[in-house]
Amino acid sequence: MIVSGVLVICRGDRLRDVTAAVGALPGVEVHQVDPAGRLVLTIEATSTDGCADRLRAIQALPDVISAEMAVHVFEDEGHPSVTHGVIS
Repeated sequence: MIVSGVLVICRGDRLRDVTAAVGALPGVEVHQVDPAGRLVLTIEATSTDGCADRLRAIQALPDVISAEMAVHVFEDEGHPSVTHGVIS
């Protein structure tokens, strides 16, 4: 299982719509919402391609200004490996 932590920035007045759209994507869970237009979420997938596809889908949503991966965790038989960076 691969888990990516993502920070999303959107227009504050569209926060409700963006939160609903992001939360409706498979494998995506919204953990924190800031009224200023920031969301902290995780993407869970079985492959890096799956995480990248979901991140691109979030980046393409209307009113999303930015969506960037903050952390990426590869879980292999209970031994996580963490990397930091951006999937592009």
